[in-house]
Amino acid sequence: MNDAILKKLREKVAETKSNRDEVCRLARLVAAGLGDEGAGSVYGGGGGGVAAAAAEADHIHCVAAGIAAGRLYNAFYYQTRRQLRRDPTLKEFEEFADLVHKHSWWRDASALR
Repeated sequence: MNDAILKKLREKVAETKSNRDEVCRLARLVAAGLGDEGAGSVYGGGGGGVAAAAAEADHIHCVAAGIAAGRLYNAFYYQTRRQLRRDPTLKEFEEFADLVHKHSWWRDASALR
C-alpha cells in the first residue's frame, strides 16, 4: 500500500480511537432505533431482563464496530482516489483489510463503553 495512504489510515485509526465516546454515542442512538420495532424488536420484545440487556449491548457493539470500520474504509477509499487518482486495487484492499484486522480494538466491547 502507498506509504502516504498508510500514514493517513494510521492517523484515522488513532482519531477513531480517540473519538470513542462519539462513536459509542452514535452507536447507541442507531441501535436504539433498531430496537424500536415493538414486540418483534431485536432486544426480545420489551420483556427486559438480562437477555435483552445482553442483546442490546451486542447490538451497540456491532454498530460501533461498523461505524469504526466505515470510517477507516472511507479514509482508505478517499485517500486512494485523492492521491493515486484511481480506485483501489484488490491487492490494496486486501492490505487495507489486514490493517483493519490488526487494529480491531473494537472487538473488545469494553473498549467501546
